[in-house]
Amino acid sequence: MSLDEMFCLLRYSYDETRQPTSSGGTVRDRAFERLWKDIQAGKLLHPGGGVRHYSDTLASKIAVGKNYRNFLFHIGWTESDGALTKQGLEALHIGTLYGPESRPFMDATARSLLLEGKHLILFNAIEEFQASLKTVPDETVWLDAVEDALVCCPVIFWH
Repeated sequence: MSLDEMFCLLRYSYDETRQPTSSGGTVRDRAFERLWKDIQAGKLLHPGGGVRHYSDTLASKIAVGKNYRNFLFHIGWTESDGALTKQGLEALHIGTLYGPESRPFMDATARSLLLEGKHLILFNAIEEFQASLKTVPDETVWLDAVEDALVCCPVIFWH
């Protein structure tokens, strides 16, 4: 998810809380529906700066929706139903003032990813694993070993 898409979904979540476009579904689902329409219309950019493209199929929409709808909740910007938290309102304010590609919005995103999203814990666990190695094996061996170490810690969980 790009900063552009993240800010758009955040803005739509706010809008759907204040003035719902329908009475059905959650704020989160209605906001994603609006985001999906923007993606299909070619209005949003991927992280590389080009126009975001996803095939307009139900399977694609479901798969993309699972990742996008949960992301803002994962980093503490929305409640599970899509309503913005205090941090989400602050991020929306920053993005509105400076833009989604601005340094202040990037910093707010990074802070939330590292702290609320618990990615800092993951990075630290990978660093500890890396430091415990005498030599670094090839990439495939390293990936398998780091996955085993993270599951055993337990830093990550497989369902």
